[in-house]
Amino acid sequence: METYFLKYWQNRITVANDKEFTFCLDFSSKEMTFMKDHFFGGKCLIPAVISLELMIEACALLNKKMIWPVLINSFTISRPINVDTDGKTSISINTLLVEKTDEFSRFLVRIRGNKADLTGKVVRKNTIFAEADICLGKHMDNKIGIFSKIDSGYGIKINKYRYYEYFSRTHGPLFRTLTGKFEINCNKNSLVSEFHIGKEDNYFSVRPGLQFILSPRGFDSILQSSTLLSVISASGDNETIYKKLPVRIKNGCFKFPFDSGRKYECHTRLIRDSENEAEISVYIKDDSGCIVGFIENITLQKGMYLAFQRKEIDCYFKNKNLRGEKCIEII
Repeated sequence: METYFLKYWQNRITVANDKEFTFCLDFSSKEMTFMKDHFFGGKCLIPAVISLELMIEACALLNKKMIWPVLINSFTISRPINVDTDGKTSISINTLLVEKTDEFSRFLVRIRGNKADLTGKVVRKNTIFAEADICLGKHMDNKIGIFSKIDSGYGIKINKYRYYEYFSRTHGPLFRTLTGKFEINCNKNSLVSEFHIGKEDNYFSVRPGLQFILSPRGFDSILQSSTLLSVISASGDNETIYKKLPVRIKNGCFKFPFDSGRKYECHTRLIRDSENEAEISVYIKDDSGCIVGFIENITLQKGMYLAFQRKEIDCYFKNKNLRGEKCIEII
């Protein structure tokens, strides 16, 4: 088996048999270089995509081989994992084989750790941070027609640096994958984002070149596109709009791994929106037009770290800003 990120950094294996695998992993901002590029509220936040990747890798290790496609029946983030800028924390990952056939294997996975307050004091031990129901080798048909073409709209090109400084200041260089090329429909409920993962997955830790199964940069591009749509399509009349952050995924299927040499399009469509929550469906295709994967439902909830003014959002995603001057390049 390849030297997966998880396999290299895992330690303190506590359970290991044909049906269950439990071990610990230390997150240190000095060794895990990606942590300082994902920053919220004065803390390094372990990205949801890292948690999901570790879970998939744990399934592959217990299965003793990797089988495509990857089917994510569910993935829930119960609470974020925060670490001080120069600190460290430990988590445990428990993986349980619950079903096995000649074609696929199904697993239940949990990530646990100690919950700390803002001062770093542990207030609850052995807390569940994330849970997932994952199948390796099982196909799923899309049931809701999310592969339909985006409604008529317009193209937008925003300088990549300017985009991240305004919309995603919490994301450092390792997570800046969106190219700044977008297409949005006139009703602002569908968005296409272009992204490119490059080879930066190789530099997520001080040990370069470790393998990932489902690229963290690729999957984070999907979540970035979803949060952007939640801002653009925000309902209501409030002038201040808070970015909604992903907390749950249901029915996702990925047929192939992301390719560092290709560009991708992430097609997002709003299913439901309220002041505190949004639901979005997604499909991803590569630059040859091949569908790589889809997610039927991503649930996002209102966060309090990043707020935007509605008039500023309109400036970026309309042809003209408030003074009638061109503020974006229309493709």
